[in-house]
Amino acid sequence: MASTAKETGAAKADQYKEQKNRFKDALKAGCYLECIFIDYAMMEDRLLSILHHLNIADRERGDGRGWAKSPAAKRAGYKSALKSLPTIQANGSLPKIDNISTKIEVLRALATLGEPAECCNDFERWLRTDVRGRLVGYGVPDLCNQVTGWIRQRNDLVHALFGARARDYNAEALEELAREGMDLACKLDDVSGAMQRLMQRYEKDRAKRAKARSRRQT
Repeated sequence: MASTAKETGAAKADQYKEQKNRFKDALKAGCYLECIFIDYAMMEDRLLSILHHLNIADRERGDGRGWAKSPAAKRAGYKSALKSLPTIQANGSLPKIDNISTKIEVLRALATLGEPAECCNDFERWLRTDVRGRLVGYGVPDLCNQVTGWIRQRNDLVHALFGARARDYNAEALEELAREGMDLACKLDDVSGAMQRLMQRYEKDRAKRAKARSRRQT
């Protein structure tokens, strides 16, 4: 299982590198629309990667049911920590991570969590301290706003392509939008790596605590 995970991670890293190279080639050729669509795909992939590392979304299955694979303590921690999300408010269910807006919504919610209460379980306490702190350190609240704004511009562009407003998007504006998109995708990739390392350390510490408890009981 560990080997498979490493292979999948390596494949994703190769795909990410390949898309960055495609972007550079398209940018050099002046194919700015292609660059913008690569940007969007990379942003969504990096957002999914962040949530995958936090056991929220399942990158391999790609169906947004990562919550279901999380242990009960993690699901309970997420439900409590993210209770402000509309789906949890409505029916107590964790949201399905099936579009880019939901990915951003969940990430923003994690980055703006409040301080842990005494009744928090260990996982929720970790979310509200370590995860939130690391996300804030990477400027994720503002990054989410920037990504949302970029997507809005990208959508406006798509709708304007065959309309009267198409002339508003000259080559210079398209190049600027393309470069901004790649910059945001790279920042999301940095956050993804940070969340992967943070979760690995959490699992390692949890295993150590469990082993220590087992020794005390024997």
